[in-house]
Amino acid sequence: MQCTGIVTRDIDDLIKLPKKIIHTTIHHARIHAPNKKYIKVKLKNGNYILKRTKFVQYMAELAESQGVKILTKKKYPSNSPLRSNQIIDASGPLARPSHHINKRKRIYLEAPQILAEYDNDNIIDMYTNIGTFAWVTPVTKNTALIGLLAYKNSLKLMKKYLERLNVKKSHILERNGGLVPVFDPWIKTQLKNHYLLGDAATQVKATTAGGIIQGMIAAEALTDSITNKKNYDIEWRKKLFFDLFLHLKAHRMMEKMKERDWNKLVQLFSQEKLKSVLETHNREKISKFLFQLPFKEPKLLSFLKFLL
Repeated sequence: MQCTGIVTRDIDDLIKLPKKIIHTTIHHARIHAPNKKYIKVKLKNGNYILKRTKFVQYMAELAESQGVKILTKKKYPSNSPLRSNQIIDASGPLARPSHHINKRKRIYLEAPQILAEYDNDNIIDMYTNIGTFAWVTPVTKNTALIGLLAYKNSLKLMKKYLERLNVKKSHILERNGGLVPVFDPWIKTQLKNHYLLGDAATQVKATTAGGIIQGMIAAEALTDSITNKKNYDIEWRKKLFFDLFLHLKAHRMMEKMKERDWNKLVQLFSQEKLKSVLETHNREKISKFLFQLPFKEPKLLSFLKFLL
């Protein structure tokens, strides 16, 4: 599990997390424009930074407590199909077993990341002009997860980013990262008794690459679908599709923006009337606030040109 492990407090509605698997709770983020100006935004109710390995272990223990047998030394057979009443593929973005369900070509973002010695003030920093975007996410007062998203040349971009932050090789404690699937609105996620879940189903927010909560919500939909013989392709979309689709549209807009556009956008959001919208909502339900923004500031309508 290689992601940053940052989640909104919406996760509290899905599961009660023990404190031992949470690094810290972060209450603010800074969004940096290319011109070095930034806005500081309060994160609604704070965001957890999870200890990813401990989180995965905890979830595995919960599953085992309900009778699940975890076979860590088993691999999906490449030459013969699995035989089971229900097969759930939650094996991540590359999800080899899923190819017979979904023939659509997948699109991926590269996501290099390091854990490094890095003094910080327990505020997330996001940079809009490096790859798709880059981040510094505090873990402790003296360490942080540093990474970026990009469609190509991510390692070159990462090298320049670390130089910009003055992070040297001797500061690096761990290297991780991987691929992040870009949400595919038309992906097929069920074929008879075989299902795709989480990254394997591209159930990921395209703007932030976050998918922990989306995967858990989709898992609830899958449980209901199997138990009550419903169509899983329909059930998870009822819960997630609209917001994931809006995140995808926002991502595609941001990919077209130049430095001057980011400078303008950050300047607009420095206004209290727009910041307050961000601070009273969270990014899981983008549909609850996205359409409010142009009414607060009509100049935002000029960014609709990036939809074309």
